[in-house]
Amino acid sequence: MHSPQKKIVRQVLFALVWILAIFYFLEKGPEFKKLVDLSLRQIILASGVMLVSYCINAQKFRTIFQAFKIHLSLFEWLGISQVMRMGNMIFFKSGTVTVAYFLKSFHQLSYSTFIVALTAEKILDLYMIVGMMLLYSLGLFFFQDLDFGFVVLSGIFFSGLNYFLFKPISWKLKWTSRPFQLIQKTLDTWKDFQKTTRAITLILFWKILHMVSVGGRLYIAFIMLNQPITFFECVVISGAIRLAGWVGIVPGNLGIREVTVGLTASFLGNNFDHGLFAATIDRILETIWTFLLGMFYYHYLSMKKYKQGTEIATD
Repeated sequence: MHSPQKKIVRQVLFALVWILAIFYFLEKGPEFKKLVDLSLRQIILASGVMLVSYCINAQKFRTIFQAFKIHLSLFEWLGISQVMRMGNMIFFKSGTVTVAYFLKSFHQLSYSTFIVALTAEKILDLYMIVGMMLLYSLGLFFFQDLDFGFVVLSGIFFSGLNYFLFKPISWKLKWTSRPFQLIQKTLDTWKDFQKTTRAITLILFWKILHMVSVGGRLYIAFIMLNQPITFFECVVISGAIRLAGWVGIVPGNLGIREVTVGLTASFLGNNFDHGLFAATIDRILETIWTFLLGMFYYHYLSMKKYKQGTEIATD
């Protein structure tokens, strides 16, 4: 599908999500208002957990770029994750493009290396989720008679990812034209990343911690609805959200994340509507904090770029 067609499809889907959301809350709005029991203490607690999850996510990005020898200042590694999130909420991948441009301009990080860094982040995401699925399926096999085929399938998938992630690439392309040189450069960058075992371990650590923190956010959202749910179930739902993040057909995964929470909550024995309500509460708080912090850091990073340009002009 050509780029203009993709753009039209995304716009149509985005509009469709909004239409469905409006109809849904016109139907379920009274029930939502009846369930929600907000207090200032709960809002402060939810905001605190959300800010902690933002800091953990920022640490993840800091570690990823350190693996590529890019050392960001405190405000940079806190800021780029917020600017990326805010931009991606506004328009499809605009935040990612903004951060790529900033790192290229200020830290001389090539676009190909940036793409490898984000690809590595996605692969590690999948690696973590499949690893947890393997452990979860083993638990269900031993304690709830799950079909062993699911365990084998998870094991095969996990082994394949493990091989791809840690097996050094030794491919050397024979062609010397520019497109193949770029491909070879990308492969060499990936090979260098594979050697940073400590960084990979740290990234996985921050990812797991971030998934737990998002589970904490959802747990508080369910408390606001006075709906009983375990913290472990919320962490499982958080893992499902990360997996759904691969879809990426609308900005900020609007609607996709909410439905994922509802479906996963329903699968775990909870109410679909309550799961969707909890995700909506989390989305509202996230949007407020994302735009507050995103605008602050966007201004900071823009001023930093402006100062750099001024210094160059006066030299």
